[in-house]
Amino acid sequence: MIYRLIFSFIPAIGLPIIGFNLIFSISISIIFIFGTLISRDRGWIPQLQSVTLVLLYAISIFGYLNKGYNSFELILLLISFGYLSCGLFGFFLENKKIAILFSIIFWSFEAISISILAYQKIGIPGILVSVILFTLIAYRDYRKIILKKENYNNIDEK
Repeated sequence: MIYRLIFSFIPAIGLPIIGFNLIFSISISIIFIFGTLISRDRGWIPQLQSVTLVLLYAISIFGYLNKGYNSFELILLLISFGYLSCGLFGFFLENKKIAILFSIIFWSFEAISISILAYQKIGIPGILVSVILFTLIAYRDYRKIILKKENYNNIDEK
């Protein structure tokens, strides 16, 4: 959890350096820090949050290289709200219905953000690929929640 907290704080400093708005960058960091604090370190939730952090950094750098900060701010905001939803997903992992709801919200935010980026770069086929990909991944999370074992770490082996 410590490394996710550290990497959740970095956007407040790093994003303004590469050209994003300071208030926006601090808001992103606050959302990420809150998402990290409310999640519980169990199961595959830390992995999802780590991948989401990598996604945030990759898209931030991509936005910097393309100098299209305004169009990338929406994508980064969606990713950060997805991260917050992932934290809530981890917090409510014991309750299947609520966990499924936050899992759907998390994957929806991630799919929408990647779809926007894919549409900007590839067009309609990019949207289709990203939606199909995220639907398949969300289904895997759904299965993990439904199989609900005492030790969530062993679910990946099935």
